[in-house]
Amino acid sequence: LLEESARLLYQEWFVRLRFPAYEHTRIVDGVPEGWEKKTLGDLCFEVREIVNPTELEPDTPYIGLEHIPRRSISLDTWSQAEKVTSTKHKYIAGYILFGKIRPYFHKVGIAFIDGVASSDAIVIRPISDELRSLVLLTVSSDGFVAVASKTAREGSKMPRADWKLMKEYHVPLPPEGMLEVFSETIEPIVEQLKLLVFQNQKLKAARDILLPRLM
Repeated sequence: LLEESARLLYQEWFVRLRFPAYEHTRIVDGVPEGWEKKTLGDLCFEVREIVNPTELEPDTPYIGLEHIPRRSISLDTWSQAEKVTSTKHKYIAGYILFGKIRPYFHKVGIAFIDGVASSDAIVIRPISDELRSLVLLTVSSDGFVAVASKTAREGSKMPRADWKLMKEYHVPLPPEGMLEVFSETIEPIVEQLKLLVFQNQKLKAARDILLPRLM
């Protein structure tokens, strides 16, 4: 429900352009007056910090494509790096992971804990905290995922999303005040998602400890 409310707000403001006071705002060159025409690459960039498995602590969180849920921005599952045997990409909490293998699977979400990710995920970092909500909901939107899927490079076995093309995606950027209102609405939702994820992790751990004893 939290994720759906965030998606609906994004669609209203940035797809349907029904933002506050939209009735009194002219559309100029495809964007509301006072807004800027930007590309995704103007708002964020790809992080390619490669880590060797020998450099990792065994309990380092690891997120592979198998851990990223479909059509959910909450990265609520991870394993540990003790079984990792190949190089991975380092990320920190607040970065966004985009599964680039078969992008139409719609595996996109925000990390709630520092760790390493599969090299089959694109690690995206917004250029500022103020842009994080907009970037997150843009790259996880149906429209963006559809474009990423259409422009994917055809590999020997499966298509892969191409960041060079993804970063050219057009994003309307509202004035600073309106962007701040949007961010102040979305950030508490993301924070609540984070709290729920960690609560569920603790409940799973408690279940795994108690259930064998009950049996």
